[in-house]
Parts: sequence; C-alpha cells; structure tokens
Amino acid sequence: MSLGALADLAPGRLDVALGVSSPMLVEGWHGVPFERPVERMVGLLSGLRSAFAGERLANGFRLDLPPEVAPRLILASTGPRMLREVGPLADGVMVNWCTADDLARVPGLPEDPAAISGLLYVCPTSDADEARAAARKLMGGYLSAPGYAALQRLVGRGDVLAEYWRLAAAGDRRAAAAAIPDETVDELVVHGSPATCRTRIAEWERLGMTPLVVVVGPSGYAHRLSVLEAARAEDHWPELHDT
Repeated sequence: MSLGALADLAPGRLDVALGVSSPMLVEGWHGVPFERPVERMVGLLSGLRSAFAGERLANGFRLDLPPEVAPRLILASTGPRMLREVGPLADGVMVNWCTADDLARVPGLPEDPAAISGLLYVCPTSDADEARAAARKLMGGYLSAPGYAALQRLVGRGDVLAEYWRLAAAGDRRAAAAAIPDETVDELVVHGSPATCRTRIAEWERLGMTPLVVVVGPSGYAHRLSVLEAARAEDHWPELHDT
C-alpha cells in the first residue's frame, strides 16, 4: 500500500529495490526462517506485479487504488543463481559494495549498463584517516554478511579479508573492522579531494550508469556533496561549520 501511494505521488519515477537480506537479520532479528531465498524472491516479484495491476492475491489482498504507473522492481543482488533465475523477471539490478571494475567479474548482470544501479559510498573529506575510520564503522557490519562475503570472494578480495572474517566470526566486531585493509577501504569507499571523488564517480558513468551516492561520515558531510556538481570549479570541501 505504501509503495502504491508513492508510485501515485511520483508516477514513473519510483524504483523499488528488493533484496533477501541475511540470516542474521531475517532469523536473528525477525524470527523468520531464512529459507529458499530465490524462490521467495520470485514469489515477491510476481505478487507485487499482480498487486500493482489491481489483481487480488492468493491471500485475498487487493489494492483498491492501484497506481496508474507501477513502480520499477529492481533486484538487489549479486548472487549468481539469483541473477540467473530472478534477474530476467526484474526491471533492473542493484549492486552494492563493489567497484566499477568488479562488475565484469560478476556473472549474470544485465548486458545493458542502464539496467544496473550501483550504490557508491562517498566520504567527502580529504583526511584519509578520518575517511577510513568512518568507512570501517560502516563496512564492518556489512562485509561479513553471507551475500557480501561471497561477492568479495568472487571479485578477488578473499585473501585480504580473511582476517576480518575470522574476527567477525569470533564475535570481535571492533577488531574485525580494524582488520579491513586500507587498500580495501579505498577501493570500496570514495574519498579525497572533490576532483578525486569526481574521477571515481566518473568510472561508473563511463559504463553508462548513474550511481546512487551514499554519504559516509557525520551528517554535515551531506552538504559537501554540492561541490561535486560539474559546474563547480572548487577543489576543496567546505568547512562543516559552514553547513
């Protein structure tokens, strides 16, 4: 119902990314068995399409006011089987925690780059130590999830993240985050001067994609992204007290 209302408010402009999450969240936090994720995603996609078309679902639910323009349903996954079996049913694919260069190593992605959305993490600061500290806080909670761990192994980061995964499995999350190498942080999180960040973002744009930027760091950093606009010539970040 919420998605249908949003689709009416922004006809033709709503994309809905759908992922299966991880056993820790699904089972540990919500008490739902994490079973047959591929089959469940197929059911979710087909059910949403039917609901947005105004059809009554098997459980009796029906939208009284289906949107005139249904939202695009995007598969959020890099799992080979998920991409192979569910990807063709979706309107696009969203990738996460990878670089533009990694995409060529992920089998099953759409051939059309315009059908791929990518989350791009940007920490808008020229202080490398500050950026890496903020990035590790975020990365430490993600890269141990089975799907993201499988992706990192797939694209060749298995060896450099082995110690991180060992510590994460032992429950020492702080030490695990600290064990993520600087080089891996620098690959997966964009930081540096505005010119450096523009160059990294352009790597995605050259492939035909417009990445979705996620700001890493304190809330004041969001304002800094304004200097990344093409028309801005500045190559320094505004001070936080100016926001």
